Parts: sequence; structure tokens; C-alpha cells
Amino acid sequence: MKKCEERMLDEIANDIEKRFPKAEPSELWIGAAGAGFSKEEIAEWTQMVRNRFPEAHVYYDPLSASVGAHVGPGAAGIGVSVDGYFGEFYCPNYNLICTSAKVCN
Repeated sequence: MKKCEERMLDEIANDIEKRFPKAEPSELWIGAAGAGFSKEEIAEWTQMVRNRFPEAHVYYDPLSASVGAHVGPGAAGIGVSVDGYFGEFYCPNYNLICTSAKVCN
């Protein structure tokens, strides 16, 4: 699974670079997700994300039951959004501009 998670981190980093080149790292909200993860797996996956994006806000939420039912236990996901001013857009609340969501199993 680590290879899949590393690929998702690479894809999110690429997405941030291409779609939000002016965003400050502190404006990024990165959500790590998983289906049926143990506490240890949650901590490990979240730490991988924090290590890759140390200045971003990182949090964990389980994948929804409908997604989990389709991908099965052990699937990981990640998504990123931008907070505040960004280019010509103003987002008064975080998590309004979703750049990407990736899931692998």
C-alpha cells in the first residue's frame, strides 16, 4: 500500500503546483482518508501526509460508507483545498476549492 500512498502524495503535490501555484502552504487543507483503518494505520497515513506537506493543515476523516463499500477495507484517499484569498477568487471559508481527490486500494 505504501507505493500507492506515495503515488497519491505525488499526484496531490503536482495538482497543487499546477492548479494553485500562488497558494501559500499555510492556506492548504489536506484531508487524508481511509476505509476500515486501525488507529495505527490512521496515524501512519496522516503522518505520511504531514511529512510531505509540513506547513499545510492536515486532518483525517474516514471514507464514506458508500465509497468504502465499493473500494473495500484498506483503501486510502486524499484531497486538498485552499483557504482564503487565491488569485482572483476569495473563499471566506476553507475547503471551498477542491483540487483533487484520489483513492487507491
